Amino acid sequence: MDNEQKRKIISLYIPKHLVKDGLRYSTLLYPFWGVWQKAESHIQTAMFSQYNFDQDYYSVVDDPNIADYVFMPHNYWTLLRKHSGLIDEYVKEAKKYNKPLLIDAIGDKMDIIDIPNSVVLRYAQYKNRLKENDVIVPVFTEDLLASYQDGKLTIRDKKEIPSVGFVGWSSLPFFTYPKTYIKDLPILLLGFLTTHFDLYRNGVLLRKKALKILELSLKNIDTHFIYRKSFSGNIRTVEGDIDVLRKEFVRNILDSDYTLCVKGNANQSTRFFEVLNLGRIPLFVDTDIALPLDRIIAYKNFCVFVDYRDIKKASKILVDFHSSISPEKFKDMQHKAREAYDKYLRMDVYTKYLMEELKKKIISIKS
Repeated sequence: MDNEQKRKIISLYIPKHLVKDGLRYSTLLYPFWGVWQKAESHIQTAMFSQYNFDQDYYSVVDDPNIADYVFMPHNYWTLLRKHSGLIDEYVKEAKKYNKPLLIDAIGDKMDIIDIPNSVVLRYAQYKNRLKENDVIVPVFTEDLLASYQDGKLTIRDKKEIPSVGFVGWSSLPFFTYPKTYIKDLPILLLGFLTTHFDLYRNGVLLRKKALKILELSLKNIDTHFIYRKSFSGNIRTVEGDIDVLRKEFVRNILDSDYTLCVKGNANQSTRFFEVLNLGRIPLFVDTDIALPLDRIIAYKNFCVFVDYRDIKKASKILVDFHSSISPEKFKDMQHKAREAYDKYLRMDVYTKYLMEELKKKIISIKS
């Protein structure tokens, strides 16, 4: 590492007396403290066996006076639920050393965090609710191309009729999830008048709506849909052999021209990033989703976006788009999808961009 690069490193100070033993810590600390061994996600375990954050761009220091940030090492939402008093202690430490507080709020919750002189890491938020101190990070995913295709990108030829794939959780039985339906009912009723309220619908229910719309266009779209009754990315909820289900998921994406991507519990889609790393084109229902590095990455060059207000027109939007592009453009979009993952969104390469953003936030806070 040369001297210029050393000057660009972001340094994090963690007050040791506030670290809670036995409590999961931020993935940003995996290069220093090791990968958390109690991970419940099969996907996360596979992901961290491939890549990690790049230590060339940040460090953990013992001296708060030379640090750029005081870092809260545990997830904010976990602390809020289990040890809320600790949050105040981290705020006091940051104030004591006159440093901004870096908060890992990565998770499905999207509530506003109102802590002065803080920077908040999230992977999900509505664009209209983004705050100046929010940083949207990618949903880090396993490199499926490396795991299932030996890293070889295969490119599909354009056909007259576009195919759309989807494998995943797409139903919520009423008697199993009554509270979800009760909460969704007012939005559903308002949806008969306008689709504007789809923005706030439960992700699985919105996904179900989009799938039905696409299925009604069998003459114009070749649908490859596999419906599951539970979330297959977590060993606690998966129903069946997780390895077999994962292979089926990957194969469906690879064998489709486009893959439907709709938000989940949070306003973000893990599937979106998985489709990109397999070199395929997302058909993305955009519920005002904040995407990482959107000032750098031209997502529209390799994605088909359907505004949530136009969800009833999803089939027409896709068919019109597919017919409007050349075979060469169709192939180029697949290359660009994988390129975005390799150059920007993979965990190790993203580290550089994250730390550059954290540098900018320090300047913004000071000004």
